[in-house]
Amino acid sequence: MNTEENHKALMDALDCNFYFRGTAEDYGDPVVINHSVVSGRLKSMQLNTKSRVIAYLSYNRQLSGGVYTLTPYSQQKSKCSEETLVLLGGE
Repeated sequence: MNTEENHKALMDALDCNFYFRGTAEDYGDPVVINHSVVSGRLKSMQLNTKSRVIAYLSYNRQLSGGVYTLTPYSQQKSKCSEETLVLLGGE
């Protein structure tokens, strides 16, 4: 995958996450992601590694200068994979 494809995949995953974290209730689906469960310390241990920071900085540099738009709330659910929808009960 190139940087643009990675960016699209990341944004789709974030849109899906945001949908099931709060927007879902507005559309009659359950809110099923509780972010308070993931503590800051655990998140740091999993995500804030040196290699991830280096990779993110490289990714960010490659996207520099691009213009990217946010997905409207009404379209966030469409960014979820079929497997995610089945797993989270949003279908």
